[in-house]
Amino acid sequence: MNRGSYPSLFLMLLVLISPSTFASQFTNRSQLNLLARNCFFTSQRLTCQRALILTEALQNKAEENRDFACQTMALGLGSDLIMSQIKKSRGTQSEKMLQKVNQFCFNY
Repeated sequence: MNRGSYPSLFLMLLVLISPSTFASQFTNRSQLNLLARNCFFTSQRLTCQRALILTEALQNKAEENRDFACQTMALGLGSDLIMSQIKKSRGTQSEKMLQKVNQFCFNY
């Protein structure tokens, strides 16, 4: 392989890897949004637990990347999910927290 083909190989690998990473991030965020909203409105234990697991994973990723704004929002969302699970929902405040998580944690 000559030196001129290395940049082409690199770009090809980048194109192949990036869409799956993006799709994975989008899927996780979409799933978190769906589960969190369902938890807020139904307080179903299993739904809230699944949302909480995704939120904890998000919080851990943010902590690893020293993204403290995202980590803080994820911790707040986790609190809202727990409150919803025990039927002490904060109503529209929980939805606002989810919106902040989407805003501050866009890269995860």
